[in-house]
Amino acid sequence: MIQKSSKLIYLAVLSFSLCASVFGQQRQSNQKHKFEHDGTIESHYDDATKKTTVLLRPYEIRGVDATELSQNEQEFSIMCGFVYQGEHIAGYPETIELHVMSDSTRGYKFENREKRVLSVEADGEQLRFGTMSLVRSKHYAYGSSPVNNARSGYIEELSIILTYQGLSKITEAQKVSLLIGKETIKLPKSHLEALRDLASRIRL
Repeated sequence: MIQKSSKLIYLAVLSFSLCASVFGQQRQSNQKHKFEHDGTIESHYDDATKKTTVLLRPYEIRGVDATELSQNEQEFSIMCGFVYQGEHIAGYPETIELHVMSDSTRGYKFENREKRVLSVEADGEQLRFGTMSLVRSKHYAYGSSPVNNARSGYIEELSIILTYQGLSKITEAQKVSLLIGKETIKLPKSHLEALRDLASRIRL
């Protein structure tokens, strides 16, 4: 009788151990997903407003090295973030914003409203998102030095409010280009991964 009870206890422990192992493997597989990008995503809770901001900081779309820019070069960066009430998200964010920053040697590109219409080409499908707002524009210039060439440029920052569905259209696609006026900005895989990482933090 004692041997039979011991055998039953052994089987129960073995069964529990196997279940724990399976669930442990499931948890590990869920945690294994790592987004491949070198962007920076930060989260900040504001005790005064009782709101949390999650932000993908400006992420440069690398092209030509800034020290080698000619008079006809342009560089872009993207920034994206969302805000929700409280310290823990439960549902759609209050706001999702996409920002595009331009650093050009060719003058201002987006000063007119009609030049700031944003469409997104996602896996061949073109989606119109609306007109972006001009957040800031600035001209700068600095002289040459023994280690750097003289440079004059024009910085512009644009923003637009996205829906969660709009953000999902971007993050679920494999190939994405932002079409702003006459400018086409192809998002590299790393930048799509950063946006997917950001979107994964919205838990509905």
